[in-house]
Amino acid sequence: MNSKADEIIVNILCEFCEVVIHNILYLRQLYPKQIFVKRKKYGVIVHRSVHPQLNEYITESLKAVKYHAKACSLRKLFVCIIGAEATIHERFVFDILSIQNNFNK
Repeated sequence: MNSKADEIIVNILCEFCEVVIHNILYLRQLYPKQIFVKRKKYGVIVHRSVHPQLNEYITESLKAVKYHAKACSLRKLFVCIIGAEATIHERFVFDILSIQNNFNK
């Protein structure tokens, strides 16, 4: 990471990932709808959890994303919904390498 602009890009990426994760959890109804509030972000209505432990888990998980994004070693972000038997029911894949390449052009 070379500049202040790079740091801003990483922060925006992490913020976007956080919004996406909250919305995946809401839309897939993995938690009760009552723990989500509506917010406006990026000009659209999104959902955000107000559950402290869930929010802390998401925040802690995104620290790894931020670390690897700063090191330019983040290639893909996988958000997986895992069932009771540790089987993956759904997988959302974000191709971060392509995003970073677009910013470097």
